[in-house]
Amino acid sequence: MSVRQLRRDTALERVVDHLLEHGLGGASLRTLAAAAGTSDRMLLYYFADKDELMLAAFERIVQRLSARLSGMLPEGRQPFDVLLGQMWAMLKLPEYEPYQRVWQEALGRASQGESLYSGMANRVLDIWVAWFEERLAAAPTARRDQIAAIVAVASGLAVQRHIGRSDEADAAVKVLSAKVRRPRPKPPAMRAGAVAAGARRG
Repeated sequence: MSVRQLRRDTALERVVDHLLEHGLGGASLRTLAAAAGTSDRMLLYYFADKDELMLAAFERIVQRLSARLSGMLPEGRQPFDVLLGQMWAMLKLPEYEPYQRVWQEALGRASQGESLYSGMANRVLDIWVAWFEERLAAAPTARRDQIAAIVAVASGLAVQRHIGRSDEADAAVKVLSAKVRRPRPKPPAMRAGAVAAGARRG
């Protein structure tokens, strides 16, 4: 690695640390340069513009998140309800809080039509989908739809938690898990006469 690349990488890591600690709000080029221990002019030497810097920083955040997710739960596939409970317990861990905050901020900026942040938010969802793909016990034909459902639920739970409604989110997880676990009722048994009639028609 060249000296320039090493300094660029060091600056990027410091920017990532700053964003995870303070969020995306107020992340001006000058603020990020100060966090990186350099000048804004030097940041623009390492990165073409602020957008390129933010994309590189968010990609590094995604890499950290991916590594953290991989180490949080044991390997092995789990049914939908078990994985949902594990996911919710993980979302409430303090060490995951900075990643949730940055993701929620990216979602907010994306909802205002900022395409840069839309791409960032989608990268986080890609990580979630890949993580569930490795851990959800479901037939291949059903896995994609179930993963879409659990990611949507995770997004909603995260929003509820961030607005102070964790108790309602806890209740939602219990209800959803119970519904998924509930066995389907068996079809009513046919009466002997009906069976015989069907046999004669055959």
